[in-house]
Amino acid sequence: MQFQLNKTERLYKKSEIDHLFKNGKRLHEPPLTVIHALLPEQDNSSRVKFMVGVPKKKFKKAVDRNLYRRRIREAYRLHRNPLKSCLGDHSHPLGLVFLYNGNQGNNYKEIEVKIILLLRRLEDIYAEHHR
Repeated sequence: MQFQLNKTERLYKKSEIDHLFKNGKRLHEPPLTVIHALLPEQDNSSRVKFMVGVPKKKFKKAVDRNLYRRRIREAYRLHRNPLKSCLGDHSHPLGLVFLYNGNQGNNYKEIEVKIILLLRRLEDIYAEHHR
């Protein structure tokens, strides 16, 4: 199992992000929301591309936003492998946007549990989709 996050797994192109927000479906597991959709075909990209968003409106200080971004990214990094394996080798990568909607006070363990639940739900959706 590979646990490191490569640059190819980051979702950073404006066109891909716009596609996700326009065409993506949402799954809610408070305090997190994940937006997911298959992205247009790309060369040499990863099977799953993701990004994390924490609203500036709720978290005024960048230190706080970065803390929640790091927590979400770490939980995703540790628990993403079953999702990647259920997707297989398909031409269209899966795009994910994790949005943190909660208030301050959620520790890493709470966020990790919610990430695991969301990733399992995504596995169920895309395992059926790719059979």
